[in-house]
Amino acid sequence: MVYVPLQVTPPGRSPNARGEFRLTYGDTLPYRGEKCEIKASRLGRTAWADGVFYIRPGLAPEEIRKACMGIYRTQAKEVLGQKVKAFAEKMGVRPAKVECRGNEERWGSCDGLGQINYSWRLMACPEDIIDYVVVHELSHLKEFNHADSFWALVEQFIPFAREKHRQLEITRRALRECNFI
Repeated sequence: MVYVPLQVTPPGRSPNARGEFRLTYGDTLPYRGEKCEIKASRLGRTAWADGVFYIRPGLAPEEIRKACMGIYRTQAKEVLGQKVKAFAEKMGVRPAKVECRGNEERWGSCDGLGQINYSWRLMACPEDIIDYVVVHELSHLKEFNHADSFWALVEQFIPFAREKHRQLEITRRALRECNFI
């Protein structure tokens, strides 16, 4: 399998002087492995629907960026919540608490009390990578390490998990290059 990371920087654009990712209507962003367009909302409100980031019309680039990040956060809570529930049932585990944060350095983490944190930035990754991170963190509820037994557990639910881990790092570099993370 050949893995090609998504192009993240909008065509013809680069990060602004502060290193922030600037966006405007018509640009595309990665969402769950697809390139999704940013469009002005005819309803005058920010929303996510049918693979489109609908943003209130008339916003400046920084406001568009913030609105898109808000959509990512909202979607992450919903999508990751559903994935955690489904995989936790299959794995026979139960996290004490699950939260979505803006972590830039980690895609996910699990502490000794069973609390799992995921970065909302996962929503920019392909579906199989999101699943891998969800299962990776849930696996820490049984194996609080990265020993061979941990990887064997992850691979029961995500075949080729170590390859997914490498793909995740490729995605991280691509997103970091354009200051998305």
